Amino acid sequence: MCGIIVTDQTLTPEKQKEVDKKLRTRGPDLTSKFEMHGVTFLHYLLHVTGERVQQPFVSEDGSVVAMFNGEIYNYKDLVDSAKSDGECLIPMYLKHGSKFTSMLDGEFAIVIFDFNKDIILISSDIFRTKPLFYHVSPRAIIVSSYVSVCKGISFENDYTIVNPNETLVFSLSSRTVIEKHAVCTFELTQTKTTLDDWEKALESAILKRFNPENPPVVLLSSGMDSGTICCCLHKYGKRFMAMSIPNNEDVSVLNRRKQLYGNSHMILNYSPNQRFVYNSFLQTTCEPHTHTWAITPSKHMIEDECNGGKIFLLQTARSEIQNARVSFSGIGADEVMNTHAAYDRPNRGQVDFFPDDLSTVFPWRNFFEGSMRNYLLSDEYVAGSIGYETRYPFLDKQLVQEFLYLHPSIKNTCPKYPLVWYLEKNKNPYTSAKYGFNVA
Repeated sequence: MCGIIVTDQTLTPEKQKEVDKKLRTRGPDLTSKFEMHGVTFLHYLLHVTGERVQQPFVSEDGSVVAMFNGEIYNYKDLVDSAKSDGECLIPMYLKHGSKFTSMLDGEFAIVIFDFNKDIILISSDIFRTKPLFYHVSPRAIIVSSYVSVCKGISFENDYTIVNPNETLVFSLSSRTVIEKHAVCTFELTQTKTTLDDWEKALESAILKRFNPENPPVVLLSSGMDSGTICCCLHKYGKRFMAMSIPNNEDVSVLNRRKQLYGNSHMILNYSPNQRFVYNSFLQTTCEPHTHTWAITPSKHMIEDECNGGKIFLLQTARSEIQNARVSFSGIGADEVMNTHAAYDRPNRGQVDFFPDDLSTVFPWRNFFEGSMRNYLLSDEYVAGSIGYETRYPFLDKQLVQEFLYLHPSIKNTCPKYPLVWYLEKNKNPYTSAKYGFNVA
């Protein structure tokens, strides 16, 4: 969870102070500034993985400058000399060109300037887990993690959020798009009739995101998504802190999970006074955002039925795990694996069932946009307001691919059948009722 600014506009001391205020909560460990050829690169670091390395990254000849936000889990496989994940970016770009992003395994937003080749590269990961907004025109170049920061630099421009699963290449001189391509192309064959490979991918997705130096916080409901994450971490003896609020939950399930996890699980009451305090905090600190839906109206989401509760739990977790700064989210389980029968009926963003020819429905709206966009923005902005990095095991590229490989008879067994199968196999309690994280 870091903050990014790239601009060719003048940053006055007043503007610099204002953008620092907005992004420093997102990256509290180090603020660094670099200027080259009239372009300012500002980076706000939240240090989690590898050695603490300052951004931006600059090539040996000074011609390529790169910054990113997120985590790249296979960086050592790509560049074995890299001391941190971001240090793989420039070597991979120089070796493979703009399509190197397809080789990255992780959650990321990337900006690269290649002054020799007259190129600007802007890329999201497959599901746009890390927001990035941009304006590139002859009038201005402005890129940032927050649209409010972009507008603070120049209110006159329109800003676009980078698309999920897309790498854009601009001409630096003309400021026009000269290339764009997908980060990942999923295979839609559905031939696998067992969950063996899916299970391996699930556990790999969760365990690769685990760092013993920063044990994760999991906001644990009584349902299957966060329940599966905790089930896997517990199975492999990994340290984590599960945090629950019993409002709107099956309390009997939470209590049975508490028996399993012991001191690694806290069930906390969330009082009206706490709700006021944490919602007020969000109003003054969190990046504004809305949930936009195809059918129901857009909704302002800083202060809602759950975000204040998330802040309360994440802040409390820091008393249990010193300097906690990583959370695991269950976003993506519904959007990838569920159907209309149990999820998103008012917004019609899923499939009615998984057909024999998956290409006839893929990608359904929530796969990249819809609730995927809405809930990712909420998680990113809420966690970013207190210096947490959120990781998304269910959006792991190989795990999603393994689900798509499953035969429709498995996918359609029941809502999110692979999670049901995994929880029951590991004797972990759960409810299949659809409550949603709501602490009102």
